[in-house]
Amino acid sequence: MTHQVEIYIDKITLEGFANMNAGILRQAIQEHLTSLIAEHGFECLRPGYGEPERVNAGTIHLGGGNNTGEAGRQIAGGIYRGIRSSFMQTQTNLS
Repeated sequence: MTHQVEIYIDKITLEGFANMNAGILRQAIQEHLTSLIAEHGFECLRPGYGEPERVNAGTIHLGGGNNTGEAGRQIAGGIYRGIRSSFMQTQTNLS
């Protein structure tokens, strides 16, 4: 059974990314986040689990280059881990 999931990201705060193309960065985030959810699933994204108000995606560190695609993949990974962590904390608080 296929589930449709919609994730709305209102704002991403990035520091030190002035030289990156925002459109390419946005596309890389979207593609990798879609891939992560398709590959690993997201129990917490099913209806009835609520929505986290804020997700801390952590810090990313890029190597010597200014690779927009890699930055997007790391940001998407941080968002994915942040949503899972937020869900796990909510479940713990409800117990």
